[in-house]
Amino acid sequence: MFDPATFLNTAVDGQLSTEYVVIPEGEYIGRIREIQSNNFRLIETKNGPQWVLDLTWEFDDPEVAKITHRKVSTARQTIWLELTPEGKLDTSEGTNVQLGRVREAVGQKETKDWTISMLSGAMARCQVVHRQSSDGTRTYPDVQAVAAL
Repeated sequence: MFDPATFLNTAVDGQLSTEYVVIPEGEYIGRIREIQSNNFRLIETKNGPQWVLDLTWEFDDPEVAKITHRKVSTARQTIWLELTPEGKLDTSEGTNVQLGRVREAVGQKETKDWTISMLSGAMARCQVVHRQSSDGTRTYPDVQAVAAL
C-alpha cells in the first residue's frame, strides 16, 4: 500500500532516468486516451489566437514495450481547430479535415450528434513520426496520420 507520508522520507537507491525512450517511427495500433477539457490549448499565432486539440494515443504493442521499457507508450497528435465566430466547430467544406480524418479512421464519420469526447477510447492505425525540440536536444513521438483498422 502506498503511503505518501512514508514515501516522502524513503531513500532512493540508484539514479533515475532523465530521458524517455521514444516509440520508434512506424505504424502501430493505438487507442485515444480519455479526452477532457485540458486536451484543448489556445496558441497565439501571427494571425491571432488559435485553438488546438491534443489527442494522446496509447500503444500497448509488446515490441514497442521491449524498446521503450514501458508497458504502455504514448504519442501526441495535435489537431488545429477551425471554429465559427460563435465558437463552434466549423463543418463547412474543406475545414477541420484533420479531425474529420480521425473521425473516419475510428469509425465515427457518420455518427449522429457526434461529440469530440466520443473519441475517448477509440482505436485506429497510427503513423508515428519523430519531431525534434526547437533546441534539438529532445525527440518527441507524434502521430502524423491515422487510418481505419
